[in-house]
Amino acid sequence: RDLLRLRRTEPALTDGAMRDVRCDWDDSAHWFTMTRGPITLACNLADDEQRVTLPGSGWREVMLASQVDITLDDASVTLPPDGVAVLRRR
Repeated sequence: RDLLRLRRTEPALTDGAMRDVRCDWDDSAHWFTMTRGPITLACNLADDEQRVTLPGSGWREVMLASQVDITLDDASVTLPPDGVAVLRRR
């Protein structure tokens, strides 16, 4: 429900145009990010906690998270195994 609410209320997520979507991944580390405007979805698909580098800098808010033990700094997020977070940049 929270994810659906976020999608309806966040302007960067209401436009269906794919031209504004940027995806990054690391096959060997097993992480994936998808960015659209000031919003990034970060996924750790590995069996261990890891730090995932985010595009750009200025990350300020964990909007939604699959677990509580997520750490965000200016240019990266640390996710637990199978962790997912929706983040907002300034």
